Amino acid sequence: TLGVVIETPSASLEGRELFAASDFALIGLDSFAQLLLAADVRSAYQTVRERIQSPHPAVLRAVRKLVRLADGQQLELGVYGECLTWPGAVELLIGIGMRRFVVRSSQLPSMHERLGALDPNLCERVAEQAARAVTREELRAGLPGTWRA
Repeated sequence: TLGVVIETPSASLEGRELFAASDFALIGLDSFAQLLLAADVRSAYQTVRERIQSPHPAVLRAVRKLVRLADGQQLELGVYGECLTWPGAVELLIGIGMRRFVVRSSQLPSMHERLGALDPNLCERVAEQAARAVTREELRAGLPGTWRA
């Protein structure tokens, strides 16, 4: 079994080729988001760090494209990273079709609870609107209140 990890924007642009040569794929959401948004969580500048502190529509759209590509190739695609702890992140990912999440064993109970409480239809509707947002703030404003906690 051979898998590929997508962590860079260039790897996502070569997704079709990488997926064709793989049995499964994972998206390293932290690295992918940081590189896509030109952000660094360790930056000395708050405005740079803020780019990576909540879901961003550009990242959502890029992941959605990878989900669709993987579905078309009937490839298992999962996602991992600390970004999954962002308010609304899991719900938005479910809404764009992500069905596999890799989390630390200590996070399994809360992830099971979180996933079990979701309404997939609501996730889809909100994710579609969120993917059309222009800014993080616009995306966040469209999230149900319970997703922002």
